[in-house]
Amino acid sequence: MNLFSGKKGVSDVIATVLLILLTLTAIGVLVAILIPFVQKSLEDSGNCLDALESIEIVHEDSCYSNSNSNTKVVIKAKNIEIEGLYIIAEDSTSKSFELINGKDYPSEITGSSLTITLPQKGGGEKNYTITGAYKKIVAGIMKNGKRCPNPVEDELKLCV
Repeated sequence: MNLFSGKKGVSDVIATVLLILLTLTAIGVLVAILIPFVQKSLEDSGNCLDALESIEIVHEDSCYSNSNSNTKVVIKAKNIEIEGLYIIAEDSTSKSFELINGKDYPSEITGSSLTITLPQKGGGEKNYTITGAYKKIVAGIMKNGKRCPNPVEDELKLCV
């Protein structure tokens, strides 16, 4: 006597319903994982969209001096409210600085006040003097404490 004799298998309708339920459950799990990940990625990248081409290094007023070993950088804001800037000064070595409005200047940078002030929206300019003679400056916007990609660069001239 066969153990399964007289027993019927799962009907086609029940099998189809079970497969559909299994598929929907798998889709639900993927959605629960992927949607928050994609939303966070989009938020992070969207924060910097308005920062593209929003500042410039004023080439005519920026220069470096070998005699007193400093670099003068003038940064101009376009149509964006700036929360923070990052400046990378490059030559045979490079140094990186983050300037946040209202904070103290790093020891290697001086400005027109004791605390950091950033260029104002709509064409405001600020002068920064960096200790050391650097021939290349890279500057970019900071949003929510993070550096936005696509900074501006300038090869500086020797101060006259």
